[in-house]
Amino acid sequence: MTDPQNALDHLLNGYLDDELNEAERTELEAMMLKDERIGLRLEELAQANSEFIESANEVDSVPMTESLSALMDRLSAEESQAAFKDETDNVITFPIWRKTTRFIEHHRAIAAALIMGVGAVVLQPAFTDRQSQSIMPGTSGIIMAQSQLGDALETLASGSVVEGDGVRIEPRFSFVASNEAPCRVVDVASGTEAGRLIACRSDDAQWRIQVASYHQAPADGASENYQTASGPYHDVIETYLDQVMTSEPVASSEEKSLIATGWKQPGAEKGN
Repeated sequence: MTDPQNALDHLLNGYLDDELNEAERTELEAMMLKDERIGLRLEELAQANSEFIESANEVDSVPMTESLSALMDRLSAEESQAAFKDETDNVITFPIWRKTTRFIEHHRAIAAALIMGVGAVVLQPAFTDRQSQSIMPGTSGIIMAQSQLGDALETLASGSVVEGDGVRIEPRFSFVASNEAPCRVVDVASGTEAGRLIACRSDDAQWRIQVASYHQAPADGASENYQTASGPYHDVIETYLDQVMTSEPVASSEEKSLIATGWKQPGAEKGN
């Protein structure tokens, strides 16, 4: 059953975007005359839309990196191919696609930020059925040190696997980000879902998820070798690595030393 409030908001947004036909507009305007609450709701949505556009324009003023721009170009092209067929197929373009395309074209930086900032939002659908609290970060992306994932990030060597409570965690490799923070690429799986995340350790010794993705887990379990997964969400992982990974992954011996010292890099104490 459709939520009446959501249905009304959908109609009001269509009114604001000038996507209603004449009959729909007339009917909605008559409703607003009869019920002032509908008119007030329209004002709220119009204000929210105005504030969002203002914020989007501010973000758009910041130049996007070449790799992110290329990713947005490719995603837009792929979605266009999926949404539009040959005219002989008589396929009608849905309004939601027109709005999505328009959004990417005019607010590319915001669209990229939504892709890059998935964090816990993308992880949550993947791990809600089995002991999710053992690996889920908080809403800020911070991973609790006493959690299963937090412990794995802090102490588990890359290539090792820890399993428990229906969760499988496998660090793939570690690297030092451009801001000199130690980071790790980790695969996690729970039930029929699998995910890949990048977490970096802050100065206050907290691991924070920077970007993450999830997908349907392969029937035979995780692969033994690190692979670049396909699909736009996994491309985000690779794009993020392109942005922050300025050198090769740390060697196993160096990683072992970092784990032993609580991820303190050589010479870090000298700067304090």
